[in-house]
Amino acid sequence: MEALIIEPTLNTPKVILDQEKNIFEFSGKSFPQNVQKFYHPILEWFEEYSKNPNSKTDFVIKFDFHSSATCKAIFQVLKILSKVIQNGNELTVYWHYEKMDEDSKTEAEYFAKKLNIPFKFISY
Repeated sequence: MEALIIEPTLNTPKVILDQEKNIFEFSGKSFPQNVQKFYHPILEWFEEYSKNPNSKTDFVIKFDFHSSATCKAIFQVLKILSKVIQNGNELTVYWHYEKMDEDSKTEAEYFAKKLNIPFKFISY
């Protein structure tokens, strides 16, 4: 599967989705003007990936800041990724959050519980 790499801008994150190298990472800021347009190819990529995933997927999210609209898009990404577990493969989400930003951690805890996905929380 071809890698999807999106370089960051002032309001969009760096995205690395590379099945061959086993790298799945979002980092930076995410508050695109059109969230649906930005995340659409990412959702499509994960849909395709979920059909034939790696035996172990570590998905890293390191947002410095993200909008509530991004939050909804991330939930959709995670919902697609939950298929990886349903098909007997391993998935762990590594959620990096600023120590003072408990809202981000609470949000991720909700995702983990709602979708039954293992999360590791890393504060910085």
